[in-house]
Amino acid sequence: MVIGITNLKGGVGKSTISQNLAVSLAHKGYKVCVLDTDLGQRSSMKWAAQRGEDVPAIPVLGTEADNVIKDAKEQENYYDFVLIDGSPQLELAQVKTLTVSDIVIVPVSPSALDIWSMQQFMAKYEQVKAVKGDSIQGLILLNKFSGRMRLDREVTEALDSLGLKVMTTKLADRVVYREAPINGLGVLEMKNDKAKKEVTQLANEILKIVKKKK
Repeated sequence: MVIGITNLKGGVGKSTISQNLAVSLAHKGYKVCVLDTDLGQRSSMKWAAQRGEDVPAIPVLGTEADNVIKDAKEQENYYDFVLIDGSPQLELAQVKTLTVSDIVIVPVSPSALDIWSMQQFMAKYEQVKAVKGDSIQGLILLNKFSGRMRLDREVTEALDSLGLKVMTTKLADRVVYREAPINGLGVLEMKNDKAKKEVTQLANEILKIVKKKK
């Protein structure tokens, strides 16, 4: 199963979500690897290099736009889940990520800029969807959730209008999400029960969707 985490806009939390979903799935006993497509940052590769021996090993492999499809299909032979940490800089890498993914998670922060950028993303998604049909499922994940009920409700309503399913899971704007990568950890491996609950819910929601697709 290939899961792409991508968005045309930078700074929405693609690497954070890739890492934390990988950790959550690994702690459930699944074999997981991550493909890092961001040539400039390689954030997930740097994160993996910091992981210790007392936590589940999660291989992170660097890939380039031209090789995303080939590398994802190859790793799918060895892992239950291949997560693609998408790059916002390269349009080709994003198209290839959409092409090879069974599920696409699109992180969106509760801001007008993020919502506006989704219109451009949707044009690319619809092109791929027209070819792949039901073999690809797009999901919007609200990240850096504010907890301000009116704003969050307005953002959710705006995202609903785009035509992609908005996930029930929402990730709050918590310091622990920024602290965990320093030591190569996921928040599930940190001492923050609220964040642990969020990423566990994320993994469980994805697993339910995977079960329906099979």
